[in-house]
Formats: sequence, C-alpha cells, structure tokens
Amino acid sequence: MRGSGKAEPLLTPAGVRHIGGMKPLLALAVALPLALAAVRGEAASLDPLFDSLINAEDRETARTIAERVRAIWDRPDDPQVRRALQDGVTALEAQEPEAALDYLETAVEHAPDDAQAHFRRAQARFATEDSYGAMEDLATAVELEPRHFDALTMVGTLYLMQGNETRAIEAFERALDVHPYHRSARAQRATLQGPRGDGSL
Repeated sequence: MRGSGKAEPLLTPAGVRHIGGMKPLLALAVALPLALAAVRGEAASLDPLFDSLINAEDRETARTIAERVRAIWDRPDDPQVRRALQDGVTALEAQEPEAALDYLETAVEHAPDDAQAHFRRAQARFATEDSYGAMEDLATAVELEPRHFDALTMVGTLYLMQGNETRAIEAFERALDVHPYHRSARAQRATLQGPRGDGSL
C-alpha cells in the first residue's frame, strides 16, 4: 500500500450518514465473494501471501493467492465463529439476508476483532437495505485489517452510490494497492478514471 504511515480514514461520520437510506444495489458490488473458498486457512501470518499478491505477475496468479487469503479470513480458529460465518455466507448465497444477518451478528458478537466477521455482516446489512450499518461495519473491517481488499472495494461501491467519486476512487485505489487484479475494484475504478494500464481488465 502507498506510504508507510497510517492511512487517512476513508469513512467519516458524515460519509456514513449520507449513505443511510439509499436503496442497496448489491449487484454493483461485482465479484465481492460470497462463497467460502475451498482452501482451509491456518493460523499463520498473512504477510507472505499479501507480498505475493501485490507482486503477482498475472491475473490468474493473483486470483489464486486472493482465494487463499479469503479462505483464511473465512476460517477463524474459533469453531463457533467459523460456523457462524459459514452459515451466514450460505444464507447470503441463498438470498436470505435476514437469516444471514442473524448468523453474522453471532460471529461479530463472539469475535469483535475479526475483520471478516464485520465484512460479512456489512454484506448482510447492505442486502437488508441497511447501508448505514454496512458502512459502519466496513469502517471497522478496514480499521482491523487495512489490507482487506474486498472491504475496501465495497467501501468504494457505496461511495459511488452516494455520488462521492473522489472517495470512491480512493477506496478502489487502496484495494488495488493490495490486490492489483481485483476485478470489481478495477472495473469500477476504470469507469471513473480509466484503466491503470497493466492489462488486468
């Protein structure tokens, strides 16, 4: 990611307030993964994976690495939290966001410091037309894991819905700093500002 200091917060209280009440268009969050990745994550450092992701030479390599990261995110050590995340994702895939929200509330309650639990709950809140709540969860997810490329991409999508293109581009850029081939971030950023020029689209 650019710079060595702490990144300026993408989500301000005013920005979150202005999102509230907007009709969610979940389809805009293209490629925000709902399926659990097949690979089982272990309690190991993600740093080597992120280093490999940032330096991936092609889209397929980046996709494989990103799925490994998501697999670890979706499989926390705590079995109760892991089951709640799995059930929540299954409910989202079945287009049952209210049920998903129940499961993901449990995940956040038992693991308030888990960025993925907040990200998944943000997806459920967005799907239940609670865009304000989704933004709050995304803010927490990014604070807990500044490299969370899916959360950053969803932040950009919501800012784009708000009409705040400057903030949207910033969020997409931060996602792409971590995952240069993120399909949704690249597609939405290119719509606003043109392609980066590395052939990933």
